[in-house]
Amino acid sequence: MTRIPHYKVTIWESVAVLVGAIALIGVGLLGLTMKFIANAQRPQQADAIANNIIKYDLPNAQSVLGLNFVGARVALITNDAEQPDIQLLAARMKVDQAIEQRRIERFLDTVSLGDAGDFKVTKERIELQEFCGQTVPVTIGEGRTKRSASESIVSVTYRASVTLNRDRYIISLLASGQDAREKAAAVFDSLQCQQ
Repeated sequence: MTRIPHYKVTIWESVAVLVGAIALIGVGLLGLTMKFIANAQRPQQADAIANNIIKYDLPNAQSVLGLNFVGARVALITNDAEQPDIQLLAARMKVDQAIEQRRIERFLDTVSLGDAGDFKVTKERIELQEFCGQTVPVTIGEGRTKRSASESIVSVTYRASVTLNRDRYIISLLASGQDAREKAAAVFDSLQCQQ
């Protein structure tokens, strides 16, 4: 019978194996993150996700971002312009329990389009309006968005959410320009949740 010699592992060999394992995990996570971001920005995927969430009438629409993760779908749609003057963020999430409901409410409260620091709300109101066949409170904010140090433009935001068949639909809409109120109202009125 052949005896296998007992080899003592040094601390440095253990450290080298540990560092190698951490580096391998880091490279793997970096690769997954890059793939996730690349897929999220593919117009075809963003379009498919947006169409799965909501129907909309947005002139020269262009899906910019689409995410699909853990029972939630999120899409960002803008009009095709150098500086988009209409942006629509739409999300659809499964609602299973009260904890989920609180998390969704927090998500809705933190959603902002454009650069939140550049949009200054001067007037905000809540109106009851129809959204996806339901009458819901809609938060409408009016103000100005700073485009440069010396230029700001009129902007209007609409935020609303509704629960249909255990799915929560959330939208945040930002329109800018002299006709921002009309553009925002027209896009909001066109929204239809996909079930």
